[in-house]
Amino acid sequence: MIDRSRRGFTLIEMLIVVVIVAILGAIAYGRLNRPALSALVVPDSVVAPQASGRLVVQVESGLGRSKTGVPVVFRVIEGSGTISPEVVETDSAGTAGAQWIAGSVAGLNTFAATVGDSDWDRTQMSVTVRVDPALAPPSAAPAAPMPGAPGAVPPATDTASPPAGGTGSTPPPGTTPRDTAAPESPEADGPADSSPIRVPWSATPLWALKLLEPLTVHAED
Repeated sequence: MIDRSRRGFTLIEMLIVVVIVAILGAIAYGRLNRPALSALVVPDSVVAPQASGRLVVQVESGLGRSKTGVPVVFRVIEGSGTISPEVVETDSAGTAGAQWIAGSVAGLNTFAATVGDSDWDRTQMSVTVRVDPALAPPSAAPAAPMPGAPGAVPPATDTASPPAGGTGSTPPPGTTPRDTAAPESPEADGPADSSPIRVPWSATPLWALKLLEPLTVHAED
């Protein structure tokens, strides 16, 4: 006789083994097919306010194969920065990227990329940058407008008065500045001498001496 109880127990054991193998296979398949994120282009760790750049990630399977058409969600999870677009599908190489802009306030900005719809296959990676106002470029002085352009300042003209002693006009041809200079004043060398003029006797005419001779003799009497 065949022991049927023993045969039934064998079937139950086989079913248990099949279920266990199926569960392990599903777990292995999920892990191998679960998308993995790796960063290709990331920002610097310290940036200036309002700095910008690209955040590029690559999506691969557990076997290292690029996954095409996988939506990647980009978002800001800390700080006042921005990133766009928010959702990008991976290309044939499994890459997707977005443009980030740092905030204007000093502090930390964290940008994240996420793939997967459910909790068991969701993968997220993030990069954090520190905004430092000391790295901001100095403000440049405004350039001067071109001559003739609206708002341009006309060149300054010499409106100084002509030099003393002249009218400032060009002297006529054939003359020099010395010829056209104003005559010098006799008082320029000092006050005039008011002492009487002394005429020496040698310069007195002979007829005048003869007229003075009788007067001189009479004075001696």
